[in-house]
Amino acid sequence: MKVLLGVSSRSKISSRLRVEAPPAICPSQEKIIQFRLKPLDEGVLALAHKIYGDLVPSTMSFRSYALPVYVCPVIPGQVHMHLQKFPKGGFPLQRQLTTVTELAQFVAKSAFWPQLVSTYSLTSCTKTARSTLEMLTQNDSLRKLEPRFVNKASSLLESFPSRQASASIETS
Repeated sequence: MKVLLGVSSRSKISSRLRVEAPPAICPSQEKIIQFRLKPLDEGVLALAHKIYGDLVPSTMSFRSYALPVYVCPVIPGQVHMHLQKFPKGGFPLQRQLTTVTELAQFVAKSAFWPQLVSTYSLTSCTKTARSTLEMLTQNDSLRKLEPRFVNKASSLLESFPSRQASASIETS
């Protein structure tokens, strides 16, 4: 049984010098083996399955080792970044447009599955959007350089619920 280390994933070294190994790929078994520092969040996995269905591979966990180990099947498809070559004589604009469109559809699909505000990370885009837009609307340098951005930020900010309404949603 031949096992390959993931080419696209490099070992990550965090600020505390913890190392995460790249996933190992076993082509003959069509499996990916991943060693993690922390267990995967089972709730997030279940939600991903609910939203994306078969696009999320099922995982088997082995927690009897020093590190959590997960095995999942290789999902069908072509890895965009590594296997697709540019044709001679030009940039494949239509293929890139299709890729961006399909990626946007994939990301947007989760918008139809709103989550409880209490589950948001403090640094999530959802939690920080209001303050980021407020900073943009008050940025004089940006206003001089590109007033359209400030105007767009202002109109987006107006579409937000009031702070009082946001607070009551968070507590319910």
